[in-house]
Amino acid sequence: MVKIESHSGFVDLENSFERVWQLLSKAGGARLKTEKKKTHFAARASMETPRGCNEPKKAIVFLRQRQKGGRLEKAAVCFECCWGYYYTCCPQRIDMYCKALDRWASSQVEE
Repeated sequence: MVKIESHSGFVDLENSFERVWQLLSKAGGARLKTEKKKTHFAARASMETPRGCNEPKKAIVFLRQRQKGGRLEKAAVCFECCWGYYYTCCPQRIDMYCKALDRWASSQVEE
């Protein structure tokens, strides 16, 4: 079995973490789906405390419905240092969510 490393694998994204976080914050979140498997998910701007840290930091929380008709549950948390990688600090896989979220952010018009 291959060990998954934190922040491994690079994902080519057009938008910065800060821009995406600000857009999500203004919009109150976004409901999207991944490109390949068409998995529905929600993304929200949040303040979360990473492991081994005492201060909350900006984070993008990815939520999925585990069961049909069930409530949304946290699937992964992306901090700024995780943006652009396949895996987060934890490590949780986020590349498919980041790609969909990056496309969404690129379609948003600045005010």
